[in-house]
Amino acid sequence: MMAEQGHSGSEHHAHDPEVRQLAGLGAGGLARELLLLRMDRNFRRGTLRSPRRGTTVEARRLGRESPYPEGVHNPVVEIPMFPLSTVVFPGAELPLHVFEERYRRLVGDVLDGNREFGTVLITAGSEVGGGDRRSEIGTLVRIEMAAPFDDGRWLLASKGIERIRVVEWLDDAPYPKAMVERSPSSALSPGSEVLGRAAAAVRRLRMLLSELDSGPCGRIDLDLGDDPTMASWMACAVAPIAQLDGQALLELTDPVARLTALIAMCCDRIKDVEMLLAADGS
Repeated sequence: MMAEQGHSGSEHHAHDPEVRQLAGLGAGGLARELLLLRMDRNFRRGTLRSPRRGTTVEARRLGRESPYPEGVHNPVVEIPMFPLSTVVFPGAELPLHVFEERYRRLVGDVLDGNREFGTVLITAGSEVGGGDRRSEIGTLVRIEMAAPFDDGRWLLASKGIERIRVVEWLDDAPYPKAMVERSPSSALSPGSEVLGRAAAAVRRLRMLLSELDSGPCGRIDLDLGDDPTMASWMACAVAPIAQLDGQALLELTDPVARLTALIAMCCDRIKDVEMLLAADGS
């Protein structure tokens, strides 16, 4: 098994038993709370230890050192890659429980380096063992907290930083690597009305889904933050939409176009859910 992944809103349709999500996570720190809860439980049991020193440790709070050289406009750099069956948006939290040997090695190398790696959506195939088909547009991720276990597994609290584009995939040994470049989003103007409409559509969809037995158990109220551009990403991150729809949003550079597309996706699904609820009530 490679990793259990936390979930910040988008639907996860992976049926592979090797890849499971941690249920009940949302934006705004719940992922970190779960990590600390698990770490505290293992700390008290004496099962959370450093594989290097054999001593019990708490989470390592990690700083950021960018892999990009200063003074070079949008350089192409080599970074470790962690392809996943979920879309990670800039600003969104990504808790990971890392199982697979090659990704354990990736985590160790990343923690010894700049604490950053890239991730892209797997559009076909499996996360485990390679042979997958990967998206070109992904996200640079920073590990903010890390907890090692005796058997080599890792529990991570990480967060999306910025959008990246894969220029070239390198050898997958000992773990996937790629040459990537920054692919920044345009800025969203403060007071943009489309952000409010997108937030309302996401909130409405989450509320309706909560009325279904199969609906998400996340919060209905949304805290997207104060920065308009990051809020446009967070609206996508907490929207209960399919992964391929999420990837389509990630690939849109213009935040107004992104939010407009998000509104359309939510409205289409709202209609479907309302029909289901009406049928259940008849």
